[in-house]
Amino acid sequence: MIGAFVWTACAGDLRRWRAWRTITGQTGSVMIMAPALVRTGVLALVLFPGALGLYHLVDDAAYGSWLYGS
Repeated sequence: MIGAFVWTACAGDLRRWRAWRTITGQTGSVMIMAPALVRTGVLALVLFPGALGLYHLVDDAAYGSWLYGS
């Protein structure tokens, strides 16, 4: 399901990646890769705080609780 979402969200970029062999100018590679790199950076900015918060939540859980894992 996540793969299908990523595929639809990045469909325009995937078409640009297929056009890699058609680059003619100096800025062609930037025009192809920039949108994908921006999306990757935004995804990292969204996922990292969530993962860090989850880490602290589990780390602060009391020993023996269901969140601690034993």
